[in-house]
Amino acid sequence: MVNCNHAPAVVVYGEDRPEGVFLIEITDAAVTGVYAVRNPDKLAAVTLPRRISRS
Repeated sequence: MVNCNHAPAVVVYGEDRPEGVFLIEITDAAVTGVYAVRNPDKLAAVTLPRRISRS
């Protein structure tokens, strides 16, 4: 589970690299959309460590 574009998401791995990211859109406590990202160029960003802060 990750947070991607301010939405809950699941990363699916194939061997050592991500194969896809599936984002879940929630509105009023109900799932209103499911989106898939499979573009290898965009998936490269999922593997980069990022520092999250509240400033």
